[in-house]
Amino acid sequence: MHTTTRETWAAALNTLYEDEYVFVSVGPRSNHSWDADAWAVMRRDVSDPRGWAGQDWDKDRNDQPTGVGRRDFPFNVVSTEQISRNLHEIDADSAERLLVALMNDWCHITEVPGFQENPEGLLIAARTLISRFAKSRTCYTNLTEARDTRTPNLDARNAGPGWTPFTEYTADYGLAVVSDSEVGIFWSFNPV
Repeated sequence: MHTTTRETWAAALNTLYEDEYVFVSVGPRSNHSWDADAWAVMRRDVSDPRGWAGQDWDKDRNDQPTGVGRRDFPFNVVSTEQISRNLHEIDADSAERLLVALMNDWCHITEVPGFQENPEGLLIAARTLISRFAKSRTCYTNLTEARDTRTPNLDARNAGPGWTPFTEYTADYGLAVVSDSEVGIFWSFNPV
């Protein structure tokens, strides 16, 4: 099994999201309910239990008209029930592909720069991120197709996948990865 270290985690984050408007943060599991822990991560109420790098372009921004004074910006989730109702379980392979697809504004994995030439390189970076959460992990997404299948199609070129919005942006796609000890939130925003 692949072991993720602080260094491999940081390198994978850099490979996938160096210039992307994404939120990547991990928090501890402290409740019986994973959705409450996910909400704590989105609200920035907790920090990474290992002290590893994340990505959060909005953490220190106060110039956003809708985000002033909101620790949860850009998320506009109102309850843990909304999280559990609108995030649906997907399998590990789909979660890895989704982490790569988050690099495209409309969540098309085939439109990600470099994917056609070197899909395995990007998928290895995604696998590194996912492997942090152990084999007992479960993965959840806001893609609407995941309501009916644990393997949503991220290859469609003519239309992006549907999603349940968690922000006020044009599009936002995300993944929650839950293990016995941690919850990771990976979210991409298209503010156009």
